[in-house]
Amino acid sequence: MDNRDFNILVGDSDPETVNSIKRTLQEEKFGVWTSSEPGGVLRIIESGKIDLIILDVKIYAQLVHHEFKIETRDERDPPVIILTTDEDFNFTVEAIKGGAVDFLDKPIRVKRLLITIRNALLHSSKLKQMRHDQEELASLKELYERIINGIDYGLVVIDKDLRIESINEPQRRKRRQIGIDPLGLPCHSYFYDSETICDDCRIQEVFEKGRPVKYNLVNRAVGGFNYYLEVEAFPLFDTKGEVVRVVQLIKDVTERVQLEKELWMKKEYLENLVRHAPIGIFTTDCDGFIRTANPAIAKLMGVKSPNDAIGINVLESTDFKNLGLDRGFRRVLEKGDTYEIEALNCRQLWNRDTICSLLTVPLRGGDDEVTGLIATLTDVTEKWQLEESYLKRITELSIFKEIGELLQASNDLSDIYHIALIGVTAGRALGFHRAFLLRYDRDENVLIGEKAIGPSDADEAGKIWSDVYQKDLTLAEIFEDHRKSPVDINVKVNQIIEGWRIPMTWEEGFFHDVLYKGQPQKVDLRQQPITADLRLISEEIGSTKFAAAQISSRGRVEGMIIADNAITGEEITDEDVNRLSIITNQVGTAIENSQLLKSLEEKVKALRKAYQALQENRDLLLRAERLSVVGEVAASVAHEIRNPLTSIGGFTRAILRDLETPKKLKTNQRFLKIILEEVKRLERIVNETLGFVRPVTPRFVYADLNKIIDQTFSMMSGEIDEKRIVITKDFQKGLASVWMDADQIRQVLMNLFRNAIHAMQNGGMLSIITTGDDDYVKAHISDTGHGIPEEHKTKLFKAFFTTKSTGSGLGLTISNQIIKNHAGTIEVESSEGEGTTFIITLPVRGGEDEVEKENSGRRRRTESAPSLSGGTKD
Repeated sequence: MDNRDFNILVGDSDPETVNSIKRTLQEEKFGVWTSSEPGGVLRIIESGKIDLIILDVKIYAQLVHHEFKIETRDERDPPVIILTTDEDFNFTVEAIKGGAVDFLDKPIRVKRLLITIRNALLHSSKLKQMRHDQEELASLKELYERIINGIDYGLVVIDKDLRIESINEPQRRKRRQIGIDPLGLPCHSYFYDSETICDDCRIQEVFEKGRPVKYNLVNRAVGGFNYYLEVEAFPLFDTKGEVVRVVQLIKDVTERVQLEKELWMKKEYLENLVRHAPIGIFTTDCDGFIRTANPAIAKLMGVKSPNDAIGINVLESTDFKNLGLDRGFRRVLEKGDTYEIEALNCRQLWNRDTICSLLTVPLRGGDDEVTGLIATLTDVTEKWQLEESYLKRITELSIFKEIGELLQASNDLSDIYHIALIGVTAGRALGFHRAFLLRYDRDENVLIGEKAIGPSDADEAGKIWSDVYQKDLTLAEIFEDHRKSPVDINVKVNQIIEGWRIPMTWEEGFFHDVLYKGQPQKVDLRQQPITADLRLISEEIGSTKFAAAQISSRGRVEGMIIADNAITGEEITDEDVNRLSIITNQVGTAIENSQLLKSLEEKVKALRKAYQALQENRDLLLRAERLSVVGEVAASVAHEIRNPLTSIGGFTRAILRDLETPKKLKTNQRFLKIILEEVKRLERIVNETLGFVRPVTPRFVYADLNKIIDQTFSMMSGEIDEKRIVITKDFQKGLASVWMDADQIRQVLMNLFRNAIHAMQNGGMLSIITTGDDDYVKAHISDTGHGIPEEHKTKLFKAFFTTKSTGSGLGLTISNQIIKNHAGTIEVESSEGEGTTFIITLPVRGGEDEVEKENSGRRRRTESAPSLSGGTKD
């Protein structure tokens, strides 16, 4: 131990003691720090450079008073030696109890001092080494626990009594769901759920023989949970070589076992699936030899059992090579491609009338290399037959649709007959070789040969059919070709029925069943009795097999179509007859439409003449009505003007007579006022008449209805005061502005106010209330007059209706029209003797477009007509 490595602090208030100890320590090569006060001692200690402290007991006591306690300090802090005297014995005892390692009596003896210092330093060094060892041990323990708890295997230590001494965290975690603390439990109760030691206990064997043992597979059931474990048990020996513990290394293979079981079950399932699958399945190796085959593939290949198919090489087999299948299989094996054929004719492969779909995919090994192929063959014969049937049916429906569209677009009977025969004979349609259309003449009760289509021999038929298929002509195109060259086509077949007039005198048989019963017929003279009508048709068309169907329109027989396959002699099936019947029904509908159209055209022509006559009569009526209105207006205006003119003439003559008489000045002034009033009256009559006859277009702006009402009252204040009328107003505040012509609305208000004043000759109350929302505003104008009789209410807005002796009867009519032009309404509520209320409703907005549209045809507003009194209208 080198003293120069240690620093010692000496704290004493006695300088002599401090110097004595300092010299001694310096001679021994110790580093020395000194202080004579507690504060200095603390500062030196806090510097962290001191290895040993020598303190006077009094300074120690002062430090304790400042909460310096040896027992609460860290073990790494320096040890403390107390300097004391007999007088301070009690403090010394407290210091020793507090953690001081030793004490020295004053005066200090050098030898005793050095021994005490050495012992204290040695003790401190041992404590530090012990702490270092403990920390290293704890670190190793932590590392051990992390390793033990970090491995995925369970680790269990069992003592000689076969009780669990310790268990690592993974094992504890896996067993935690049982809810049992395993420590101290017998291993057999914990692992095997058993009350006694197992007869073949392998742990006991480890204790007895001292050799590790390995359990191949342990099945245990605890708490209802089944586990599968692989266990290795190792002995732990003491110093005498005896086994004192056994360590079990436990690997949980439950998941692996379950996976193995699942794989086995899947293998069994897949084998059963393949074995009983309705589709053929086989696999090959990388050289193309069949390794496995199921019963379905054996059946398709025509062998007795799947084993008979095993060993066939799909790359070398002649059957596969003839169809080129070997190339597809080789591509799967060499390139890993997928090889698929939707329809494989098995007659060419295994001489079986079946159609199969083939799908081949590669089989790959663990390194993703192709190790063979797996092929599936599915019998799709029924599917292809259904699809072929569906396609045929769809083709037929499209043909019927095309025929129907052509027939609907045709109104000429000749075209309708032609389209029907093309539909029956064209290769895209039913495919009959020839067709003959016989028209029924109802007046003469005979069948007349109308039209026929078809080749005259096999060469002509081949040319026609080849041309149709090569050009892929539609029925419309075929019909157009026939119309362009009607002379060259079907000449010979038309000659067959040319001049046919067959009387319908048969009461039974072929003609009777087809024409009158509407029963389609399929005729084969080799298999049925030959009647006279059948022999007639057979000899005329030169065929013993043919079909016929009725053409009818609105329940009336129009004729029949006879069709045959005379060129090739093909059999006519029931489906052929049904399809022929469908076409004849379409022809009947087309004929009906043609007849209806013809009838409709005749009726339209008659209606057009009637309409022309009606138009002429209407013009006469309108002219008469206009003359009547003009007469009515003239009579009304003449009546209204006569009285004012009479008054004006009389008063004017009186003024002229007394013009030179001064005494008559006041009288003449009164007469002039009367004349002026009468002139204003004439002006109003003329303006109202012009407003009715020649209405002006409103000029719309947004305006405040409340202000318009106030302005109107101001303009009429003289009339109101003269008639002793009391005005009450209840205006809604914040009333929305209205899209209006203010002048015209003011005119309406004036008319209504004057009517109210006239109804209250002896005075009364005129009240107006305004209400509204975001969409509409309303004005309620009420008076306390005599009211309106019930019989007059329906006539109020009719032109020239008035109950006044001096009125024109146009005021309310014009007002109603103005409100309508504003997209509003005017209503009246009145009871005789109780007064009248007019309700005006105007839209706030949104009526601009409608109002502008309604008034777009009218003339724009012009300046008001000059007043008859020399001024302008207010």
